[in-house]
Amino acid sequence: EQLVFAATDGVAGREVFRSDGTAPGTVLFAEVGVGGSGSNPTDLTILGADLYFAADEIATGRELWRKTPAALTLVANLVDPGSSNPRELTPFLGEIFFLGDDAGGNLELWRTNGTGPGTSLVTDLTALSGFTEHGALAVAAGRLLVVLADSANQTGAVWSSDGTPGG
Repeated sequence: EQLVFAATDGVAGREVFRSDGTAPGTVLFAEVGVGGSGSNPTDLTILGADLYFAADEIATGRELWRKTPAALTLVANLVDPGSSNPRELTPFLGEIFFLGDDAGGNLELWRTNGTGPGTSLVTDLTALSGFTEHGALAVAAGRLLVVLADSANQTGAVWSSDGTPGG
């Protein structure tokens, strides 16, 4: 078994490492910010044999990445130019669901099978709720729970989804 985590080694910048619990078995696993710039990976989430995470890259901004046993790939550049700021990566129905921003900075619910063509908008949460700030995802009783909060108005809401745009 291996542990994956974000760390800085003084050479690569903040990137994804993996470890078997020993010093020699702790190695750089995924380097998005090549050349020591670091990509500040967050939301490290495993689905099957693949690792998904959000990371900064000069050409694409902060987007969703996938590390398979064979390759490291950008899943999709959802906001170009700019960043979709993927967060709350959550495995559900064999895919990754996540919150991200659209080009206008509105909060959206997305899903991906790990490919660009397999990444799609589930629902526009800002249009649905009016909330643009904070969100969280969780899975319970076979449903995806979407929790939204607006700190300015001190309000919040919880939605349950089957993972489809209508559900």
